[in-house]
Amino acid sequence: MNKVVIVPKTKIGLSRADIQHHLLNVHGPLAMAHEEVGGRFDGYAHAYAIDGASDSVSGAPLLDCDALSLVRIASKQVAFATLDNDAYRNHVQPDEDNFGDREGTRILFADATEWGPPAKSGDTKVILFRRAERTPPATALAEWRTRLERLVSRYPSVSYCHNAIEQGEEPAAWDAIDEVVVPSGGLPQDFSAQLSEAAIEVFGTDAVAAMVTRYQLFK
Repeated sequence: MNKVVIVPKTKIGLSRADIQHHLLNVHGPLAMAHEEVGGRFDGYAHAYAIDGASDSVSGAPLLDCDALSLVRIASKQVAFATLDNDAYRNHVQPDEDNFGDREGTRILFADATEWGPPAKSGDTKVILFRRAERTPPATALAEWRTRLERLVSRYPSVSYCHNAIEQGEEPAAWDAIDEVVVPSGGLPQDFSAQLSEAAIEVFGTDAVAAMVTRYQLFK
């Protein structure tokens, strides 16, 4: 495990613009201002959903969610230590209630594998949520990583991150969450078609949900 993917359910009464403004201008800087929180992160970013854009990609729009938090971290022990300190309890955690519904928010541990150039602030990122429907998740994820390795190696300019979701006592809604940067000229057409075809072969379906987002890197 080297990543935490946080899928907040937007607090009732807030618009998409409201939560994104709060995350960008309040919560992100707040987490980074405390060494015992942001200082423990190896990487920290948000992905803000773009209005209407998700209709253009495979997978249903993800409801009740207008942004993701993506935290790179050394281990699960570091994650727990980040949550178990006064800086988090007294400053960062209380702010989470200002934008999210705690009951509906999903916090997922993942093993992340990255290919290609690193994503930058301002990049457009498509987030693809995948679920195994034909084979056991562990089998599907092993095959998917192999397929991605072969596919992305043929397109070295493509920036891709595969997050294999760790399943706990209560199974997560997805087995994988993938992130792919869309350059200004668009992804290579062959790449997109091959990615979709491979996903159907491995998972039994293409992405079950998708978000087109604007990437914001804090660390």
